[in-house]
Amino acid sequence: TYGSAQLAPDATPPVVVRDVVAANTLPVGSPICKSGATTGWTCGTVTRMQYDQQVSSYVADGIVTNACMLPGDSGGSALVGSALV
Repeated sequence: TYGSAQLAPDATPPVVVRDVVAANTLPVGSPICKSGATTGWTCGTVTRMQYDQQVSSYVADGIVTNACMLPGDSGGSALVGSALV
């Protein structure tokens, strides 16, 4: 559960996670929501896929969204419907 950066973390009803999906399976335009300590629960859409991005000594796939994110959000979960990304 999450309220927002201004509310207590348990201010909203729970979101039930029913599945897990790989980020590289999401089509552009998919609705996506994420949590963050600074911005709280914000939603947007998948705007682009990132394939084979070098991150330190690893190669990772990922997604780009237009959901609001600010410094301090530090790795909160993302959901598409009831699936964890």
